[in-house]
Amino acid sequence: MAEGNMSDVRTKLLRISERWNTIERRAKEAEQFRQEAVVAAINEMRYAGRRFADVIAELHGNGYADSQTISDHLAVAESYLQNAEHDITDGVCYFAHRRIRKTIEKHGFSRVFKLCPKLEALYPEILKAEDVVKLSRETRHERKERYELLANEYLPKLYDAFSELRSKPKLAVGDDLPQRLRLLDRHVVTVAWISLVGSIASIIGIGLALWALVLVYKPPETQSVPETHLERSELQSSDDSPAADSGD
Repeated sequence: MAEGNMSDVRTKLLRISERWNTIERRAKEAEQFRQEAVVAAINEMRYAGRRFADVIAELHGNGYADSQTISDHLAVAESYLQNAEHDITDGVCYFAHRRIRKTIEKHGFSRVFKLCPKLEALYPEILKAEDVVKLSRETRHERKERYELLANEYLPKLYDAFSELRSKPKLAVGDDLPQRLRLLDRHVVTVAWISLVGSIASIIGIGLALWALVLVYKPPETQSVPETHLERSELQSSDDSPAADSGD
């Protein structure tokens, strides 16, 4: 590969590497916010990683790296990373908007907005953000710019307003339970196994104790001793004696 082309490849790799780091940070923020990973975004990053592997193979393959092939791989990798960014935004919006709608349905606008003034101020933007997500599927040429606005301007406000909502126990809904229940389930299973093992050990211990008691307190069995020839002779002689006949 010519030196000029190699320099261009280095520039692209540096740009993609910086973008990758930004997406990883956003993915971790979204995971902490949602209490679960955005799987779609992780998959897109995995697909991009395959393209990076293809580039490495091309650079260290048969001694000649084709610049066009490398550029194609990097272009596809950037497309996957863009999809990952959009998936993160979608995942955060869907999670937060769903919880907000359920809270309003359960507690009513007035109660929710009284306890969460930040959410009241943000609510018109929530509706606009949902429209952006919907329309981006029809106007793909504007999708990148629209999602950048959501990520840079809307999501920070959403994180802030949602933190306020989460801090209000009076506005709790059923969606607050799944994560706690999953953690509780793990503890319950662990305790159940420990209890089961303990119960089995107790049963075995009681059985051994009863067996030991039987061995200790069981009275010795009397064994009959066979008569000797001398003893039989003495019995016969006593039966034949005159004293035995005197009773007749």
